[in-house]
Amino acid sequence: MPSSQSSLDICNVALSWLAANRITSFNDDSIEAQLCLANYAPLRDAVLEEHEWSFAIRRRKYGAVALSEGTPEENAYEGYRTKVRPDTIRVLEVRSDINFRTTDVLQWQLEEGYIISSQTPLYVRELYRNEDTISFSPAFNQALAARLASELCLPITESTRKQTVMYQLYITKLAEAKSMD
Repeated sequence: MPSSQSSLDICNVALSWLAANRITSFNDDSIEAQLCLANYAPLRDAVLEEHEWSFAIRRRKYGAVALSEGTPEENAYEGYRTKVRPDTIRVLEVRSDINFRTTDVLQWQLEEGYIISSQTPLYVRELYRNEDTISFSPAFNQALAARLASELCLPITESTRKQTVMYQLYITKLAEAKSMD
């Protein structure tokens, strides 16, 4: 079930667990706002990478591929190199069939930000950088807030004990979110 929390709401949940001041904008003139601005997007992506979240998986056709270029001494690739899109967090599966039904296993590798394969076009199932918090599940939001609280804890509270507690909370919330997804 989708959530109605914004990125600001998620940050404020994390801040509340730290007994820190809430923020009304990422541009507030406060240490809390600066920390949330600096940490929210990278931590969201890290938590997205932790699991194959149903709301962050998509299928995409990679049609325009380039044959490996260069001399054999310069380039050891055989076949096709397809640049992975910038908003892809992780490639999960690569197929030659749009319906992902073929039983033939397509040989592919991920190297230097390219999918190396022997055929084209490619149909890719991937985790992507989903920035739409409306599509996040409530349990994912709780896990993300706990990860934020864990990372923001030292600069805000200067308590390593509380940081350990917040990280344990993150592990618990992440497990709950994964089981519900």
